[in-house]
Amino acid sequence: MRPEEMQRWVDDYLEEMDEEQRARERAGLAGIPLPNTKPAHLEMLMDQAGRLWVRDFAPDWEEGTWRVFDPDGRGTSSLTLSVGLRVVDAIEDRVLVVGAEALRVETVRVYGLLR
Repeated sequence: MRPEEMQRWVDDYLEEMDEEQRARERAGLAGIPLPNTKPAHLEMLMDQAGRLWVRDFAPDWEEGTWRVFDPDGRGTSSLTLSVGLRVVDAIEDRVLVVGAEALRVETVRVYGLLR
């Protein structure tokens, strides 16, 4: 991971903290070495149909792609979400997504999946 990418992760992480907490966290993070590689995947979830949803690694400021695999491990589809949206659950042919609107108010959206 490039130093500027890591710095952006840290800045995003610290953004909502007060100054005292931010100083403590920054001091703790300073002692952690930068990783040499990025993980391939960021999150996984299993839906009610036994499909595995795998989110490719991407920072929060980039679009996120989820890949869907059937119970036999075959890729069936993928879904790319805009920045700021995150999958919280997948049910049958729908996916529940949370996103922050104006003033950081979170809303839940339900999207139908194409077959």
